[in-house]
Amino acid sequence: MKVGVLGSGDVAKVLASGFLKHGHAVKIGSRTAGKLADWAAQNPGGLTGSFADAAEFGELVVLAVKAKPCTWRGQSTLQARRSSTPAIRLKTRHLKTAC
Repeated sequence: MKVGVLGSGDVAKVLASGFLKHGHAVKIGSRTAGKLADWAAQNPGGLTGSFADAAEFGELVVLAVKAKPCTWRGQSTLQARRSSTPAIRLKTRHLKTAC
């Protein structure tokens, strides 16, 4: 399966590496491409790009950015959603929070 991971923090990197380890094609996206240089060097099978690139790539898209607890008002979350539109709109079926 092709997986797009939106985010460049530790959680996003661990998730992306895990999907790669289990044989999935992965593209991890960030608003700042340089944040993913180390991850790309350690994961030669993985791809990097923008939020929009990762959203377009993935059959499954994982949003792994910081947000205020139980809200969609975190700046990184809004940036990821805006940057990946319209690709993310086409793939969104159900959106649930952990709250």
